[in-house]
Amino acid sequence: MATVRGFVADGSLSPAKALQEFAQSLIRSIVNSGTSANATGAMSLAMPDTVPGFTTIPADVI
Repeated sequence: MATVRGFVADGSLSPAKALQEFAQSLIRSIVNSGTSANATGAMSLAMPDTVPGFTTIPADVI
């Protein structure tokens, strides 16, 4: 399930390398989101536009 965008492995990496890339991007996203507070303390989701070895797909609006 995706709320903003999703990522689908494109087959260019081995399953182990694809999992490593995705985990690194997820951790970076969590850290960047947690440190993105503005002056009022509000935070925003810092989501990567691309992840190596993955195709980015937009989330469907429901």
